[in-house]
Amino acid sequence: EEFFQCAALEVLSLVVARDGAIWAGTGPEGFVYRIDPKTREGRIVYDADESYVWDLVQAEDGRIWAGLGAPAKIVAIEANGTASVIAAIDDNHVVSLAPEPGGTFLAGTEGKGLVLRVDRAGKLRVLYDSPEGEVAAVLAGENGEVWAAAAAPAPLRDQANQEKPQPDSNGDGSAPEDEDGGDMDFLFQVTSPDAGKGVLYRIDANGTAVRFWSSQQSSIFDLAWNVDRSAVLVATGDEGRLYAVDDRGAASLVEDLEETQIVAIERSGEDVLLGTSGPPRLLRVGRTGKDGTYTSQVLDARANAKWGRADWLGEGKVTLEYRTGNTEEPDNTWAEWRAVGQDGRLDAEAVRYFQWRAKLGGDSAVVRRVRISSKQENIAPRIFRVTVSPNGLGFFDDVPEPRPRPLYQSLPGGVDVQYSFDNAETDYPPEIRAPWTRGMRQVRWEAIDRNDEFLQFDLSFRRDDETEWKEFAEEIEGDSFAFSSQGVPDGTYLIRVTASDRRFNPTNEKTAWADSEPFVVDNTPPVVEASASREKGSLLRVKGQATDALSDVVRLEYSVDGADWVDLDAGDGIFDSPRETFGFEVEPEGEKEHSILVRATDLGGNLATTRVLVRR
Repeated sequence: EEFFQCAALEVLSLVVARDGAIWAGTGPEGFVYRIDPKTREGRIVYDADESYVWDLVQAEDGRIWAGLGAPAKIVAIEANGTASVIAAIDDNHVVSLAPEPGGTFLAGTEGKGLVLRVDRAGKLRVLYDSPEGEVAAVLAGENGEVWAAAAAPAPLRDQANQEKPQPDSNGDGSAPEDEDGGDMDFLFQVTSPDAGKGVLYRIDANGTAVRFWSSQQSSIFDLAWNVDRSAVLVATGDEGRLYAVDDRGAASLVEDLEETQIVAIERSGEDVLLGTSGPPRLLRVGRTGKDGTYTSQVLDARANAKWGRADWLGEGKVTLEYRTGNTEEPDNTWAEWRAVGQDGRLDAEAVRYFQWRAKLGGDSAVVRRVRISSKQENIAPRIFRVTVSPNGLGFFDDVPEPRPRPLYQSLPGGVDVQYSFDNAETDYPPEIRAPWTRGMRQVRWEAIDRNDEFLQFDLSFRRDDETEWKEFAEEIEGDSFAFSSQGVPDGTYLIRVTASDRRFNPTNEKTAWADSEPFVVDNTPPVVEASASREKGSLLRVKGQATDALSDVVRLEYSVDGADWVDLDAGDGIFDSPRETFGFEVEPEGEKEHSILVRATDLGGNLATTRVLVRR
């Protein structure tokens, strides 16, 4: 039922005054309404220069104190709309207010994350400067202590700090995916005070601030005392949980709601009123200490899994139950709830999803930790691709070539010499690598294991005209392997890579294999034929051909009388076949005997040289 509609985008704060009137603060208009509960008529009693009215509290003198932003300010408003500034604060927003015995007020700010005490004259005292940036709720204790809930600024507050504030919507509240696989332990336990998204501070009367409790998953939206003031009630978001934190810092889960967020707590006699969002509702919670039930989130093993046992730590009358299924949200296809066995064993079929609930009986029942163990059903690994480095390359371009070890020599006179491989670029083209790598090949593969388990790889080979595979490497770790093909007869070969998860599944090994494309092994140099004729004077004309049985000829060179090697072009202008012709002219000094060497290199890095002797 709609009670009152105001000309504002969002109602951010409410308070019921002692005369029964309802006061409402809005944003981003900055209006404060006073509503008659009988007639349901309201009027704007204050139009703030600031955009947001974050909190409203009634003082002992009947005035309504309002926390504003931005900038941060506290004003006191009378029923007739007369307002006076209590304090202007050097920060973005005053987002929380709470009265203290004696007429002072507590205030929490956003921006610097300050906890302040404000007296009636507007004098400010900083009680604590929190590192989180926003103090969303403050609460006064009976012995001078102060409780404060701090967190990173909420999205709406972040937008309110911009030049043109716009209303924000809630996020989807989804939890991050669990990246673990294989064996899993799902753990629920009461949050440690050392880390979290929302933090509860206790500030002693002497000013000492202690990080008292925190929520790892949720921000804290509001604080209130329980009925007998023995514990602070903490309203959290994302999970919709209400906790009670006692003076030892121990937290008890009071309510676990389906609603996304508990954004406000109000006391009503011995009951507690909870305001929620996602969806918006007002709920009444009676005195704690009755029987209760806590239901866990759905646990996702990411594949069908064997659920082992449940181990929990608790006190009092606690009954643990569980159910399983194969849909992300529980439905009528799930198994019925059943009790966990006395030894904690789970009599569950192999399914992907699991949920447990704890039934608590009486005042003393407490569950502090629940651990559920599981192991995914073993899924065979997959190999996507197997590649062998091209003939003559030795190693893939993105893998650095290993360098030979240095050589050492001791000379007379106590002189030691070290010969190291020259890292400078050679004059070999990219197709031909360092001669010492001749015959070296590298096989590389890509593989995954759905259980995220460690894989080992076995390698075997066969010639293309054979049927049997011969294993040449086993239990390889990693995704590549280098080998020498120099001792292998020339021909076309294939390599098979077999992946295995046997290390973690000795009795239930799963394997997968994939083959490379056929590749050529060429360890035989080409054959070079050349002839020379003497032309006019000392001019010599040389011609010939280089032929290889398996791979292309990729380089031709010549040298005259032991001089430096000179590159030759292929006869047709391009090196692209196992047979290449050549022809060139030289004019060495003097009409005398000359020795001309012609060298050919094939794609496998094999070299062959022939000599042509030209006599006088």
